[in-house]
Amino acid sequence: MLKIWVSALLGLAACGINAAPLQVSLPEIIPLSFITPEGQKLGLYVDLVNAISQESGIELQITITPFARSVNLINHGKADLAVHNTSAVQSSRLRNLGTLHLTDLVLWPNTRMVLSNKSQLTGQVVGRLRGGCQRVLDTSAVQFYDINHYEQGVKMLAAQRLDALCGSREAILFAIRRNALPALETGQPLRLEQMQVALLARQDLSQSQLERLERATRKIMKSALPQQLASRYGLK
Repeated sequence: MLKIWVSALLGLAACGINAAPLQVSLPEIIPLSFITPEGQKLGLYVDLVNAISQESGIELQITITPFARSVNLINHGKADLAVHNTSAVQSSRLRNLGTLHLTDLVLWPNTRMVLSNKSQLTGQVVGRLRGGCQRVLDTSAVQFYDINHYEQGVKMLAAQRLDALCGSREAILFAIRRNALPALETGQPLRLEQMQVALLARQDLSQSQLERLERATRKIMKSALPQQLASRYGLK
């Protein structure tokens, strides 16, 4: 009888180990999380999530989609976790498992504009990832132009088709350098706020899962890995 109970318990443990992976939603932003032409998922957020998965022993399956769709997935409970700016999602309904990245939200002007305050953009065309920046800019004062990615945005800035581009300082600068646009690189972006990018989870995940992921996140972020990845992806 004892052997039967032991076998049953081992079977239950095995089921737990082989449980379906948790779904993690990441926004498509080079070099933070993106898919190569060969279908490989890369980026700072991707590598951090994979490290947290390994450390926690919980399988995490990454989905990378455009910014607005990624926000909707976690806001509507269609993903278990997400890596996002805490101000971009309904963070009061999510569990913050730890900060993964800090970056500035900025307005990057085109080469004809010297930007010192937001009011200068009244009536002007401002590029943004679809669904982004509306909390920090008066939507009735500016004309938003939704872009698919920052590379599109910086090319439109260089062509004077946008007056400014709203988004992550690091991601915009990376796109400027990747597209060899030195005239834009010397521009002075206007800082709007600091963004806290965190690993966010649905609150109805099991307490055990939440605690393991939180511990793993804390351990990974205290290690040398975040700085190593920042250097690898040109964010330093």
